[in-house]
Amino acid sequence: MTPLPEDGSLFDAVVVGAGPAGAVAAQQIAGAGQSVLLVDRDTFPRTKVCGGCLSGAGVRALQAAELGAVLADMGAPKLQSTRLFYRGREAQIALSDGVAVSRVALDQALADSAVRSGCTWLQGVAAELPPASPSSQPEVDAGWRDVTVHSLEDGRAARVRARVIVVATGLHKRGDRRRRRGLVGLGSIVPGNLLTLPPGEVAMLCSPHGYLGICTVENATTHLAAAVEATWLRAVGGPQKAIAALCRHSGADFQNVLSMARWRGTPQLATQPPITTTHRCLAIGDAAGAIAPFTGEGMGNAIQSAIAVAPIATAVANARSERQRRMHENEWRRQLQRLRRSQRTNRTIARLLRNPLALRSTHALLRFAPLLARPVVAGLGRPALRWRSP
Repeated sequence: MTPLPEDGSLFDAVVVGAGPAGAVAAQQIAGAGQSVLLVDRDTFPRTKVCGGCLSGAGVRALQAAELGAVLADMGAPKLQSTRLFYRGREAQIALSDGVAVSRVALDQALADSAVRSGCTWLQGVAAELPPASPSSQPEVDAGWRDVTVHSLEDGRAARVRARVIVVATGLHKRGDRRRRRGLVGLGSIVPGNLLTLPPGEVAMLCSPHGYLGICTVENATTHLAAAVEATWLRAVGGPQKAIAALCRHSGADFQNVLSMARWRGTPQLATQPPITTTHRCLAIGDAAGAIAPFTGEGMGNAIQSAIAVAPIATAVANARSERQRRMHENEWRRQLQRLRRSQRTNRTIARLLRNPLALRSTHALLRFAPLLARPVVAGLGRPALRWRSP
């Protein structure tokens, strides 16, 4: 394990969270010659609740960042099609450009790439972020923010300085009572391809209360990820019963395999950003606002935001005045707004899947005319942000 840095150590960037967003951002910023500290509270390799898909936009983003070899080295199969199950009937839609990949392998490979680019990686270490308001932190005007990092193993702590903080901590729990009816994520990993899904095929089980995606990734394990209504999840008695009810409603004959799954949950899939981008703090990935993903759009957007933030984070770290710093931070806010506008299709599909009449009509239409989905699939895989070198 890498030892904690000394108190007062100054880094051009501290990246909190070593998932796809954080690892790619750290790699890009370090590749531009900046000193980077990458921090994650987990010890790798680690498992994550994830459907095991990466969208075409995410694949193209990795290629643009010269990280496409990561996917090739893992042997990630290309996504070919998705089978939509609803009320005992099936519609098949062609996919393009995306891949099926496990988070265990992808997260490790991207973090290793960041280390090779020169960043310092701390595992099993939590980071205490500064408050959103810098009124009590005069160091903002001095050109840095304080970040306290402490080991979860032995409790040792150190306070470091960062010219810019990139927050990639993923989903956050929300205490807003008004959003209790939103979607929450469930995930599981089942050893082997017990459903005998062909490589690159995604099974999507649909219900007005949510949906479940199933695919086989590069290591021949089956990844399952669901997004279900929080209120319905509580009403039916928890994840196992909710997934069983969803399976029965879709009419897919997967119940024997699904009964073997052990489910893990996520905080609510909130579209509003839980972390403010301000005062030398830039949020990316799900920390900047999550979406309801279907075939890897969540990871794709996270990687896009990581590549797009790198030159802005570098500019903030090297800003010669507070005016320049604020200008670059405002630029990142505009980039996030552009990214959220591109997510409208995901939000529309999520609402459609929860409307029984719309779901039934759309599913019937796609059974007889699957090519109608082609523009939607193409839109979901289209990059939302423009990238430039740091």
